[in-house]
Amino acid sequence: MKNIFDYATKELSQDAFLMWLFENYDCENNNVRFFAYKILNEFNGLNMNVGDIDELKTFRQFACNGNNKGKIDVIIQFKYSGDIYLTVIEDKTYSNTHDNQLIKYDITLNNPETLEYFNVGVDKISKIFYKTDIIDPFDVKACSEADGWTTYFLDDISKMLDMILAEMGKSSTGDEILDDYINHIHNLVERTTEISTKPMSEWSRLDFRTFFYKKVLENNPDPRISQEIIYDVKYHAYCSFMIFYYIPGTLNKITAEVIFREYSTAAHIMCRVSYFPSIDNPFNDKEEHHSEPEIEQLVKDTFLKDAKRFEEGQKRYARKYKTFANESEAMAKRIEYNNGPDEVASAIKEMLSAFLDRCEKIKI
Repeated sequence: MKNIFDYATKELSQDAFLMWLFENYDCENNNVRFFAYKILNEFNGLNMNVGDIDELKTFRQFACNGNNKGKIDVIIQFKYSGDIYLTVIEDKTYSNTHDNQLIKYDITLNNPETLEYFNVGVDKISKIFYKTDIIDPFDVKACSEADGWTTYFLDDISKMLDMILAEMGKSSTGDEILDDYINHIHNLVERTTEISTKPMSEWSRLDFRTFFYKKVLENNPDPRISQEIIYDVKYHAYCSFMIFYYIPGTLNKITAEVIFREYSTAAHIMCRVSYFPSIDNPFNDKEEHHSEPEIEQLVKDTFLKDAKRFEEGQKRYARKYKTFANESEAMAKRIEYNNGPDEVASAIKEMLSAFLDRCEKIKI
């Protein structure tokens, strides 16, 4: 039997699973009930026994102050020992936090109207950042800047599920949905640990991401290339990884992007410069004394030296980016997948170092 979570890979599917699990706190399958209680205990710092919950409800996509663009993924409201508890879950599969969303959720959760709606006190709210992916420094930073969010990344989730199974003294729960999810998590752990043995032209986004972290970032001789400056994104047609260089003394950053096209046999890199301040910029607490046109010209002069072309960014980025492509530099070289992971990783490191070397020539 194939695993349903190999097909249900989106965050909404994981939302549905979590709601299903907690709503089954009183179902006929004792193992499912045990899991629901154990995870609620873990998330809320409680010590409930199966059967202690008096009532439980789940809420999906709870709107933040009526803003349909800022919705909390999953909320579990339950009554235990006469008190109402709220478990708030921001659920991610591989995307990152954005637009101060956790801070916005904090504002919603501290709102008297929200507290009255759920009939809960602030001290009975637990906030969980739940992501079935490897630890990401951007998410860790976002959680630390928000109020009281506890992180559960892929390894944490896998260990939690294994611990519950061990406490049960069983290797499975006997429930197909729950067992599929546990096996899915184990599979993700394996795929984020080991480099795929498939040809690179057949790799998935997850295969490329594991390769990037294991082959490019780990044991990299250039200390400037680290996880702290990597932000991974997923477009519809390809997988890409973005590397940021923050221009000292300004609110601007230059971005290099390594693109892995899914329907091609090569990858390449291109450089973009953002003209807008970013909340993740470490210089965003400093006053900027340079105009955007001035910074644009400095970047253009640096990246267009000996370049063959300058082209505008795609329409979707027209208001934010311009693209500086340099075909004569290592930054613009094509990487053939059939060279194998080791050679591809070496070429990417060369490109990224060349990009950072060029960035450091910019003098403000």
